[in-house]
Amino acid sequence: MRGTLPRAPGLGGISSVALCVLILSACGSSTEPSETELFLRFNANGSLVEFTNAASLFAAFTSTSGQSNLVITGYDAVSGTNLQIYDNGPVGTGTYSGYGVVGNVLVGTLMAYEDPSGTEYVTNPGSADVTITVSEITDTRVRGTFSGTLEASGEPDLVVTAGSFVVQRAN
Repeated sequence: MRGTLPRAPGLGGISSVALCVLILSACGSSTEPSETELFLRFNANGSLVEFTNAASLFAAFTSTSGQSNLVITGYDAVSGTNLQIYDNGPVGTGTYSGYGVVGNVLVGTLMAYEDPSGTEYVTNPGSADVTITVSEITDTRVRGTFSGTLEASGEPDLVVTAGSFVVQRAN
């Protein structure tokens, strides 16, 4: 509905707008994070890895022929990571782990991380030691936590702990 804001008796237009803003802000605040609150972070063998560039922090949902997938990404100029959830039903809030085939559909979780030196660490589907919990899905954001163990050829395992994310929902 279009119209003008009513003026409070005895107050000028600017004061009325300021009063309305104060009243509206006091009525409650959104639980949606601002762009500056978007992140994907985790500890890799005890060292903090953090992605905060909003342009790289996304969650995308896909679904075809009984296969559903959620991909969560974060990256910067020198490194990046992605989390993937596969399921035989819609991916929603909940905890996902393991990796395998159920019927003809992949079900489980995968993670990849390329460190600043260019070493790519990935989930070994045979051990599938990655757990991803999606705690909230809104029209604009996806929030959750993750942990697991990743492998790279010729490198010691990379233990991922205290992983968390709040990313933009792409679709």
